[in-house]
Formats: sequence, structure tokens, C-alpha cells
Amino acid sequence: MARRFGTEHYEMIVEPDAIDVLPHLAWEFDEPFADSSAIPTYYVSKMARRYVTVILSGDGGDETFAGYRRYLWANDMHRYDWLPITLKKILFGIPAALLPEGIKGKGMLTHLSKGPFERYAGLNTFSD
Repeated sequence: MARRFGTEHYEMIVEPDAIDVLPHLAWEFDEPFADSSAIPTYYVSKMARRYVTVILSGDGGDETFAGYRRYLWANDMHRYDWLPITLKKILFGIPAALLPEGIKGKGMLTHLSKGPFERYAGLNTFSD
């Protein structure tokens, strides 16, 4: 690819010691950050810095351009936000509670039984 497009190509074999890198990452992020790409991104950025001042990455594109399905789900569920929360809990929450775990539709009903902020937080959270 480098020959085809006339670019410079560099390779680096990384054998990361995640334990040693974590304090540095915690300092740089300065907040809780749960992204599985943090360590690989650190090493790529560190190598790139030897050769360039600025690099562009694809991180954040899905968030910026609503590329996750949860954004569509949140938008679809928004249609029911005119209902009072008490009625939503009756119409959606009770049936959701009665359905067995793992059955299709239980999660959707659970999310519909909540207000928009609690629902959005639930759509962006992984839980058991």
C-alpha cells in the first residue's frame, strides 16, 4: 500500500506490558475511561509521534455521526415519551418483569418503561 500510494511505511512489533502502561494512561485520560483500544492506541500514537506531529484516527466517528443502533432505538422509543411515566411502567414495565430472562423483547419493554434520560443511560450500559 505504501508503494501504491507513495507513502512512508513503518512497522513496530509491540509486546505491551499493560500493567506498566496503565498509570500513564490514567494520568493522560484524567478520568475513568473504559475503552479496549486505549493500550493499542497508546502504542500507535507513541510510534507515530516519532515521525509526525498530527495524526487523525477514526475514534469517535460512530458517536459523532450516530453510527450505533442504540441511537436508532432511542429515537424510535422517543415516540412514547408523551406517556406519563406511571402509565409507561404499567404498559411496558409490568410485561417486561413477567417475561423470562433472555427472551426477545424484554429489554425493549424495559427501556420503554423508563424516562428518556434513564432509558438512554440504559441503552449505553452493559449489564448482566
